Amino acid sequence: MRMLGRRGAALVAAVLLMPATAGAQTSPTRPAQAPAGADQWHVLPLGLLYDSYLAGDKEPRLSWSVLEEGPRGRVWETGVGLRVGLLRRGTSAVVDAEGWQVDLEGAAQLRLTPEDGNALESVDFRGGLWLTRRRGALAVKAGYYHLSAHLGDEFLLKYPDVVRIDYVRDSIVGGVMYDLTPTLQTYAEAGYAFVRHGGAEPIEIQMGAQYTGTRYPGRRGTPVAAVNIHLREELKFRSSVNAILAWGWHSRETGHQVRAGVHGFTGRSMQYSSFSRSERLIGVGVWFDY
Repeated sequence: MRMLGRRGAALVAAVLLMPATAGAQTSPTRPAQAPAGADQWHVLPLGLLYDSYLAGDKEPRLSWSVLEEGPRGRVWETGVGLRVGLLRRGTSAVVDAEGWQVDLEGAAQLRLTPEDGNALESVDFRGGLWLTRRRGALAVKAGYYHLSAHLGDEFLLKYPDVVRIDYVRDSIVGGVMYDLTPTLQTYAEAGYAFVRHGGAEPIEIQMGAQYTGTRYPGRRGTPVAAVNIHLREELKFRSSVNAILAWGWHSRETGHQVRAGVHGFTGRSMQYSSFSRSERLIGVGVWFDY
């Protein structure tokens, strides 16, 4: 009996310790977490395999820039949008993940004129669906987006002689991004608009580079620099250049990024309702990327 008591005590102790060790790996009610390197399906994954262009003027994000345009005065460029993963086949990591992923994006990019009581001058709406792939330093994407441009009611009432255009483009796009270092990326993409109105022409090209001094800097943050060059056929491929010099923070847990700093733009208008108008803008901004 004394020997049975010792064995029973040992058995009870082993059962109590199982949830903290091997038992937790095989519980039928709570499956074990797959290792980060496992090739599995993931629904609504955090993080992106193909990063957003930090200086892309039509990337979906939350943003607000206060910009000056010479004699015209001040304008506010505001973005309300996001890009999220729907489905991934690959690793489960939030950052530095590999595999295939389907992303959904949507955004409204507005221009407000504070000198007119924050009247809405124009807004571009964009939505898209992407298939992305990353392996090591190389990432590629292919997909579709719709963009339509609209003038604001207040702007049309104040300037009744302005001719409204119905600018629309439905485009298929392919892009490639390469990590030269863990903190420096370069990219290029090309698109073809198979549906277009209001002066839009088929071909557009983007290229650029983006740098973060430390990829996951913690509370102190890190310097961020990015430049994006955008060329469109309806503008005879004249370049529009968007540049950002900022201080930023990047979360390892969520993949989100936030930046604040200087914003400069030169070229034809970021608002496609006025795509033929030349602009030179300089100011400050805040940007949040998913």
